Amino acid sequence: MIALCVAAAYSQVDNHTILYYSFNQTSGGKVPDDGGDFDGELGGDAAITKNSGGKAGEGLSLDGDGDYIKAGNIGAPEEGTIEMWVKIESFEQHNDGDGFVSMGKDYGGTGDVMLFGVHQASNLNVRFGMYAGGWKWADSEVSVEDLVGEWHHLAGTWGPRGLEVWIDGELKGVNDTYTAGIPDPAYQTMLIGSNSWNGDIHGVMDEFRVSDIQRDAEFLLSIGVEPRGKLATAWGAIKGQ
Repeated sequence: MIALCVAAAYSQVDNHTILYYSFNQTSGGKVPDDGGDFDGELGGDAAITKNSGGKAGEGLSLDGDGDYIKAGNIGAPEEGTIEMWVKIESFEQHNDGDGFVSMGKDYGGTGDVMLFGVHQASNLNVRFGMYAGGWKWADSEVSVEDLVGEWHHLAGTWGPRGLEVWIDGELKGVNDTYTAGIPDPAYQTMLIGSNSWNGDIHGVMDEFRVSDIQRDAEFLLSIGVEPRGKLATAWGAIKGQ
């Protein structure tokens, strides 16, 4: 059992991790980056939960009205993966889309180059896309309304396989015609829990990670079905016994 815990603990942050928010704590109005140098700035009333309100321990509480995290420009790898656990409390579509995560202009700046969420011109399907002379989408064909009330693992990938959207370890949508990276490497910031059009998510988010590799099916299945959890601290306690 201990051996399994060790593997799970250290798999959270690896050589391909650019950013990892465990959402265990804040410091000076920021969420520490456990995997790199991109501490996130809390916006609005975004806050860490109490009493184990996350998927594993604490999480990020978003009330759907002006709450987000601003991570800044974290780079633009030619391939990558964005993943998170999300429990949507309720969903109200905004005119200009809703973002679990986006890259582009600052909050309220109205201009995204990457969006993982629901697009204003679409139905309510969860999508992952890049804006390169027009939106290039991987459509999950899963309505965001079907995800309300329970924890789900979401992942969007880009790279040689194209754009992909994964839900709970299952590949739900692919666009193999777009194999490039982030369209505008000089984007202003990554926003978590919203987009530049103020399309805010109402719910709790946990275990947020960005990687510089297009994670494969084996990895995303293992993460999306059986969460790794925040076991590094627990392992440290075991070693201290």
